[in-house]
This record gives sequence, structure tokens and C-alpha cells, in this order.
Amino acid sequence: MVHSNPRSTVILCPLTPTALFYGAQVDVCVADLHNCNSRSTCIADPETKSFRCECKSEYHATAAGSCIPAYTADREKEEQERQDEMTDIFNGVNITQMKTAAKWLIYKDRFSAEGDYMMAPQLRGDVEGLKQACMDLKVCIGFTSDGFLKSALAPFDKWKVATPGTGPFYALDIDYCASENKFHFCDWQLVCVPDGTQGPLFSCLTKRSAKAALKHLEMNHGRIAHNSLTLEGIS
Repeated sequence: MVHSNPRSTVILCPLTPTALFYGAQVDVCVADLHNCNSRSTCIADPETKSFRCECKSEYHATAAGSCIPAYTADREKEEQERQDEMTDIFNGVNITQMKTAAKWLIYKDRFSAEGDYMMAPQLRGDVEGLKQACMDLKVCIGFTSDGFLKSALAPFDKWKVATPGTGPFYALDIDYCASENKFHFCDWQLVCVPDGTQGPLFSCLTKRSAKAALKHLEMNHGRIAHNSLTLEGIS
């Protein structure tokens, strides 16, 4: 195991419970031994003898610790960057039609901290403006009223309690499980299953539990959860 700070790199050797090997002292920011990505800058902190990754001026920090670009009315570049993913995202589903037909759901005390795609600081508090921005971006499926646009959601049991200033969380009432792991954050070993009553509530279940949940949906709502998932399709 390696622990890094601006002045030294410490390697913990598991030979014995107390064995430690100390490496040469280095400035990890200067030596590029940090884990900050291209959207952030490594900043040394002499007081704590550590470092932090600070988002560059053109990006915004998210609750999940990532850096996302700012939203403007013209997002052709960002849309083009994700063009190669569109076939997978659509998965036979016309996302534009699905979004247009969907209603907005409002959650006042909880929100998905994951899935931030862009930040629209100029639209903070402007719910109608944020709705329009989200509809204009094909991959956007929700937003917080403080300006964070979402491209995916965590399962409801992973949502965070809203803090002052976050404001209500808005999400489109669409089938989040129809997109093959693009609009949700279920682990690859798990199956995304809609709640069946009100989106974007969905669960990430084991295959065995998913079969039982889908059978319940079929019996109580007269339909399978979505067009790409069937009871027979879960092996």
C-alpha cells in the first residue's frame, strides 16, 4: 500500500503487522505522483503534508468529488464527444421521445449525488431554465436547483439528504433501466429493476431478487418493467 503527500511517499510493506518501508522524499505534485486528473490541479498543503485536487477554473466541483464542465447554450462539442456512446445509450429507445413524454418528479429532501454531467451556475434557482437546459441535452435526465445537471442516477437507497442551498431535486419520470447501465449506477453484477409505481425509483438487485421483483411487477402492473428486460432474460 502506498501513501503519498507532497514531501514523501510512504510504502506500507505487509511482511509483518508492524513492518514499514519508507521511500525517498518527493513532492508528489511536482513529480506527478498524484491522482488528480486533467480537469484538476494538484495543490500541495504543507500544513497537513498532503495534497488536494482542485478543479480548474473552467470546471466545477461536484458532491462526489469530480470536476464537470460549465453549461452554455451551445453544447455541440460535448454532444459530439458522446456521439459514439449514443447507440448504447438509446439501446432501441428513442430517448428524445421518452423525455418529451415524461413528467418531472420533485424530491425536496433527498438527491442523487452521483451522475453530475454539467454545471449551470447562471441558472441557479431558475427551475424552468434548468428544465429547458436539461431537455436540450440528450443525456440529461435531472438536475438540482442549484445548477447541477445529471446524466445518471444512483439507486434511491444511495441518495443523500439535501443540504441547505441544494434545493429540490428534479428528475424525469423515465425508465432508467432501459438504457443498459447508462442512466443508472447499478454494479455490473446486479440487475436494474424499476419500482413500477413512480420513477426514477429503481433498485439494483441480485439476479434472484430481480426475478422475484419482475414477477411482482408483471402480476401487479400487468407489464414487465421495460422492453429489454424479461424474466427469461435473467439467467
